Amino acid sequence: MPSTYHGVSRDVFDVDGIPLLTLGTHLSFDSGAARLAEAHFLADYGGEFPGWPEDKVLLMDANAPDGNDPDLKDWSRVPQYLWHRYREILPDGSFGGWDRRARRLLLKSGWCDPQKDVSVQREPTVGYWYANEKVPLRLDQIMVTGPRIEVVDYRTLKPEAPDLTKLSDHLPVQLDIRLHRRPRGSQGNSAA
Repeated sequence: MPSTYHGVSRDVFDVDGIPLLTLGTHLSFDSGAARLAEAHFLADYGGEFPGWPEDKVLLMDANAPDGNDPDLKDWSRVPQYLWHRYREILPDGSFGGWDRRARRLLLKSGWCDPQKDVSVQREPTVGYWYANEKVPLRLDQIMVTGPRIEVVDYRTLKPEAPDLTKLSDHLPVQLDIRLHRRPRGSQGNSAA
C-alpha cells in the first residue's frame, strides 16, 4: 500500500496590496521517509519561487514533533508497533530518536519556525486523545518565510469552552503576523 499523502493547498491573498502565499498540508502519518519525500515539494517555496509571492506561510499537520518537543527517554510511552511512524529507522533496522528529517529539510530550505520570534513556548497540540499515545507533542506547526513578515504571536489554542480536547485529536494553532510594505531590512521594525 502506498504512503498516504494528503496533498497541499496553495492560496494567494492580497493583504492591503501585499501578496501572501499560504500553503496548507497534512504530511503522511505512516513514516518519516514518506514525510521527507513530501517535504521536498514544500521546500521549493522556502525562497523565491517564480510566479509566487515571496512572503509565505505554511500551515501543516506535520505528523512529527517540532524542534521544541524533547527526545523521549522512555519509548514505552509509545506502543512499539507505532514506532515506525515517529522514529528514524537506522541503516541496521533499529530505531533512533524522533524522525525530524522533513522538518530539518524545510528549515534548511529557508522556512523559519515562528516560535523563535515569540517568548512564550506554545502548548502541545496532541497527546490527550488516544489512550495508547499520551505523549504531548506539537505535531501541528506553522512556518514562515519572506522579507515582509514579522511574527507577532504563535500559540496553541486551548479554550475552556468548548473543551476542544473532547472534540478532536488535535488542537488548533494560531499565528499572528504583521506584513510590512517593504522588506524589513530596508525599513527597520516599522509596521505597514
